[in-house]
Amino acid sequence: MAHTAPTIIITLSTLFAILLLSQKRGRLTANKFLAVFLLAIALQFFFILLTNIGTLPKRWIKYNTLFGYLYGPSVYYYIISLIDSKYTFTLKDFAHYVSPVLVFLCLLIVPNSSYFLWVLMYMSLTIYVFISSKLLTEFKRKLKAGRWKKPNVTLQWLRYFLILFTTLLFLDLVDQTIFYLYSFNDFSVVHFGLMLLISWMFYRAFNQPHLFRGNPALFMKTKGFGWELRNNEKDEVPNILSLKDTIYTHLFENKWYLLPNLSLEELAKKLNTTPQVLSTTINTHYGLNFSSFINSLRIEHAKELLKSFTKSEKSISEIMYDCGFVSKSSFNTVFRNETGVTPSQFRELEQ
Repeated sequence: MAHTAPTIIITLSTLFAILLLSQKRGRLTANKFLAVFLLAIALQFFFILLTNIGTLPKRWIKYNTLFGYLYGPSVYYYIISLIDSKYTFTLKDFAHYVSPVLVFLCLLIVPNSSYFLWVLMYMSLTIYVFISSKLLTEFKRKLKAGRWKKPNVTLQWLRYFLILFTTLLFLDLVDQTIFYLYSFNDFSVVHFGLMLLISWMFYRAFNQPHLFRGNPALFMKTKGFGWELRNNEKDEVPNILSLKDTIYTHLFENKWYLLPNLSLEELAKKLNTTPQVLSTTINTHYGLNFSSFINSLRIEHAKELLKSFTKSEKSISEIMYDCGFVSKSSFNTVFRNETGVTPSQFRELEQ
């Protein structure tokens, strides 16, 4: 049981890293940095596991520190490359990844330096978290200045990611310095946190795949922490701002969202725009991807029907089809996610 948590973490992080690196179409540069972050986690826990079971000498545990030096730069460069469409990794940036090699050499030459390097690792992680937070703050300010009132999906994702990473960093520091944070069956709170973080990544990858397939950011970074609108997006901004009104006048009045299997491409054609501009508009103004946006409208319509018709007048299956759903399991899942109850429970509460 003592080896269960490391094994799960190794498996989850390795699988997601492979998933990120195996994409051939629309692969983001940011995915590579996130993959490095996940592989560093897998390697660290694999190293710990080998040490615990006696495959590696116990004295080698001091080399575990060098993996921690990969987390900070990987998180920072993941963020900057995701929100900056023009970012390219240069030889100068590679210097951030030299520290694990230097740490290894230092531990090899000066064996008693492990505590100093351990403290230095947490200091460097804190600095990377700080500059990453500042980067996101400036990006949020620029979004607001550009009249993006609704939360940007990319910004939301990165903020939650950084918050979870920072929380895990704090818990690990407490676990290493003050007292052991355990839960049950020798599972550390840090173990649970890592499993939660990686599982959440899997969920977002399937729920919002565009975060890992294309760059939804509308701005590019300039000098310092400054940002400017991407050149290839400048002409689209008026379309994005005006398309919000078009969506209201056509999508809502004609109730196209009730059409079964309505696709982004089909709706874009009806609204006389491109799928990219329509997707950006929905992400910007509603904070949702296309599928979630359409499903939320369908659920609102379903709620009205459930309030208006009794079971004998209109069954849940009929309401499901009326709202554009073709699968009962999908309808129930989306309805529960939106309301917290099943369609049957909602009908009982409202009638």
